[in-house]
Amino acid sequence: MPAIIFGVVYAALILFGWGFDDVGGFSSHPARLILFGVTITVNTLTMLFKDKFNVEFFKKGENEDPKEKLVGVALPTLIGFLIMFIAPYSDSHNFLTTRGGDILRYLG
Repeated sequence: MPAIIFGVVYAALILFGWGFDDVGGFSSHPARLILFGVTITVNTLTMLFKDKFNVEFFKKGENEDPKEKLVGVALPTLIGFLIMFIAPYSDSHNFLTTRGGDILRYLG
């Protein structure tokens, strides 16, 4: 269930960054739709299989440091949320974009 919630949150962040009033403009370009689909799929699969590939950082009997939890979980999540919002926002408002056209868009 958390995997689905994270997928919905990331989808909402992408659409919120672009603007809910112009979803047609967002979906009019294939590169944006591919980015949307890949982002949602990768994040959902990551959340589904995170326990299978979990690396045990602490041996039995060691205490967990709260700073490591902040740096290892909260900070990457916050950065991911910001990227999922800022990228579509800057694209829809021509902010921090280049004049390279579709070539640069498809290359990432």
